[in-house]
Amino acid sequence: MTGTLRKGIAGVLLIAGWVPIAAAQAVVFDGPPEIGDRRVEWSWEPVAGRDPYFQGNTILERVADLSPPIPGPIRMVRANPLATALYLVAGADDRIYRIDAASGSLLETLPAPPAALLDLEVHGSDQILLGGLADGRVAIWDRRPDAPEEIRVEEAQNGACRHARFFLLSNDPDEQRFVTGGDEDSIRVWTRPGRLARAIATAGQPAVSLDLTDGGTLLAVGGTAGGIRLYEPTLGTILRRLDLHTSPVVQLLFSTDQRRLVSLDAQGKLVVWGTAAWQPLIETTVENLDGLFFAIRQPDAQLVYTLDREGLLQIVDGQDARLYRSRDLVEEGPLSAAAFSVTGRGIFLGLPTGAVRVYRTGFCIPSIEDPICFGGYKIWRSTTPFEEDAALLRVFGFGDSTWAFHGPERRFVDPDSMIPRGAPGVIGPLPGPHNGMPYYYSVTAFERRYLNGAVFDVHLDPIQDGFYRSDPDGLPTPVRAHEPGRSQMPLLGGVTVVPNPYEAGKVPWDRELGEHVEFRNLPARASIRIYTMAGDHLRTLEHGGGDFGESTDSRSWDLKNAQGERVASGVYIYRVTTPLNNESTSGYCIVVR
Repeated sequence: MTGTLRKGIAGVLLIAGWVPIAAAQAVVFDGPPEIGDRRVEWSWEPVAGRDPYFQGNTILERVADLSPPIPGPIRMVRANPLATALYLVAGADDRIYRIDAASGSLLETLPAPPAALLDLEVHGSDQILLGGLADGRVAIWDRRPDAPEEIRVEEAQNGACRHARFFLLSNDPDEQRFVTGGDEDSIRVWTRPGRLARAIATAGQPAVSLDLTDGGTLLAVGGTAGGIRLYEPTLGTILRRLDLHTSPVVQLLFSTDQRRLVSLDAQGKLVVWGTAAWQPLIETTVENLDGLFFAIRQPDAQLVYTLDREGLLQIVDGQDARLYRSRDLVEEGPLSAAAFSVTGRGIFLGLPTGAVRVYRTGFCIPSIEDPICFGGYKIWRSTTPFEEDAALLRVFGFGDSTWAFHGPERRFVDPDSMIPRGAPGVIGPLPGPHNGMPYYYSVTAFERRYLNGAVFDVHLDPIQDGFYRSDPDGLPTPVRAHEPGRSQMPLLGGVTVVPNPYEAGKVPWDRELGEHVEFRNLPARASIRIYTMAGDHLRTLEHGGGDFGESTDSRSWDLKNAQGERVASGVYIYRVTTPLNNESTSGYCIVVR
């Protein structure tokens, strides 16, 4: 079955069953933010039961057991591009039976080839079938109404033709360029059946596996000694050799975005390669290779799927190689055949009884079938600890271009350049965060629901509950962006007081944070001593870090003396010293009540 599943899963994340999102815990920030100059960075954990990294937005549903009227067990199964029809190769007579993928009813019977069928590929138009035969030839079935009923058979390889691949996933039935490979040490490129364009030598090794990028611009060939050779197929030029495997490379699959190549060898080593630099991104080991069916999530190979003859489905994360899911799909005995749909919405299993079991798979899309799906996350910012004042900063919508996450990391940086953001009518980035201004940040999750033909968002958590709290049981905690402690010499050369003068009732932050002024442009450590004009010492403030232990250049004074009493209107003297280099500076602060 080498390579025949190459365009298998398109955007699929499989689970044992859908878990209602509302049953899961609320999403919260996982700790204090990272703070910098006009910058606040947050992270949170993907929430089990909601986030698609676990199981919040995915399905695996057994939808049908089809009983097609064919003789004997099914030896091979393929799906057409839209997965509306299946092609079944009967073990009893090697004829090809085209059936309806929903009902199992017989649509068409195609004659058996003159030799054993080793490989079968369905053209993108669903009008042409290409088969590799045990005697080295290829068979072509043309289903167009004006085509001859007889199978066309052409020479292809010296020895068994184990691989036959169309260049393009094209819906034009006249586009019939293809590549063949097998037991001899060459790959052959054909402009159409019977017309050879080029033979490519494979360094004395038969092609154990091969695959083409969707545009036919790159051909990967796995050899018996473990090497992978990359060719430009139209010219036959070898471009690169990958030598990480030490045993025959039995499977090769390109992602449709052409950024990944996945390879598997006979010892079970699975490697995901990045095509930009041709470096291995992950390596892992797959158990039980006997009769393995193989596919990747398209278009990006973020997940790799293996299905063994016993019906055990295993899913490996294409980012970090962890085993994502393992589940038995059949109980009746060993599989006789299997296929993954091009669209990624179906798995088709040939059972020993002659039946075909169908699973509906993939991301949850709001519809009549799946009315409630995970939507994503929203990030909010407010100048008060009240949700009615919160503005929407960013939407991370699962399944669209705003979902920028890979693996378990969930992170947001304010300011953030991603669009769309904010409420209707908001164009471009929202301003801020401004240094020294207190902000309250909230993270919430939402569902997308289908009702009467419309899809809409439903917030699962109140914005109020999503506000960051340094004490989980306390009130929302304000966060201020700021520059790090001043390191430019002289360290105290830029100390200022904001606002100065302070006028009670006219400072915006007083409402939420109480009366205060801020000493800014401080170094990482400093002491601030405050005096009356008569020289009486009122208060000493120690500066050594921000609210979350970060280096900061500001320290607030709540306009109270050491006894906690409000100071009166007047002019006050401050003296700032730092132990970092024993500098000192002085200035004035005016308070008007």
